[in-house]
Amino acid sequence: MKNKGRAGFSLIEMLVVMFLFALLAFIVTQSTLQSFRGTRKVDASSKVRDNLDFAASLVERNIRNAKLITSVCDGASHSTISYLAQDGSTGSYVCSGGSSQYLTDGATGSRVTSTDVTLQTCSFTCTTNGAYNPPIVDLVFAGSAANTAVTDSSFATISRRVVLRVY
Repeated sequence: MKNKGRAGFSLIEMLVVMFLFALLAFIVTQSTLQSFRGTRKVDASSKVRDNLDFAASLVERNIRNAKLITSVCDGASHSTISYLAQDGSTGSYVCSGGSSQYLTDGATGSRVTSTDVTLQTCSFTCTTNGAYNPPIVDLVFAGSAANTAVTDSSFATISRRVVLRVY
């Protein structure tokens, strides 16, 4: 006797629906994870850029207001810059650390760049344009986040040209 009043889903129909829901869940999960990775990378890149910008601004302000540059102004790139401040005190900035570089204040020995940032490039180039023109200092800092996974690593470069205000 055939039972025509009872209708149901076949096993094949249920498997197809389960497969479609699994596929949809996989796509949603992957897009969410990709979004989180992008957010972490933007956050790391922002931290690196902010830290390098802070370090460059600090160096720029002190060099611009310096009385004179006491390190060699030969147009070559150096890892140290020394200056004489308006109050007669000496100051310097040093690229330290070897393979994982960071910037230090030579007078106090304190670290200027964060421990979250590793510098790949740290250089100061001082040039002069004649006896009556103030020296020009070009500084370049390039770094990446130190404590992030390879997929989340970020890289930023900051370069500034500083002309002494008083000479």
